[in-house]
Amino acid sequence: MAHAAGSGEYTVGSKVKVTYRGQQTVGEVSSYNGTGRDHWMIVRSPDDSNPSQSLLTTYNLSKVEVEVLERSTRPAAPVSSLPRVNMAKLNTRAHQAVQQKLAAARRVSGGHPQFGQMVCDRLNESGFNCTWAKSDIVVLDSVRIKIPYKAENANAEPNARTDEEFVRRIRKIVGEVASPTAEEGDAS
Repeated sequence: MAHAAGSGEYTVGSKVKVTYRGQQTVGEVSSYNGTGRDHWMIVRSPDDSNPSQSLLTTYNLSKVEVEVLERSTRPAAPVSSLPRVNMAKLNTRAHQAVQQKLAAARRVSGGHPQFGQMVCDRLNESGFNCTWAKSDIVVLDSVRIKIPYKAENANAEPNARTDEEFVRRIRKIVGEVASPTAEEGDAS
């Protein structure tokens, strides 16, 4: 029995014969939209040139004749709506990702001595965000380490609210980076 396009009697899994410009295709309904302005159907049919594959063809139902050969007895899967996308949250995450990449780029700046980069890396690994200011390492905008990047060259920035304990912690980390280098020199 032939059905008029958009009659709403097509279900996913039904076997249909579609006639378009004299060409007939027999296959299974994979998807169907009978609502709104456009009515269409996607039909899965065997691929004659490759039996292990199928062809998916989309038909505009206003341009074809469809005959239901066998109605599907499978119950339709429930349609669940996707959760709403919180665009503000996505924008915040994107902004944070960009800021993290920029901070990482500031931490690894070319043209600095290898030992200075080692000190900067160790401070970052220890949770102290540091950046380069010309040849100086600046830790959390409050402690500046000048060349030659030794513990005694780590000092509080002027006008920074930094307690002496914080400066001592930074000096300790700088000293730890320097000590393996000194030990390697002693061992040779």
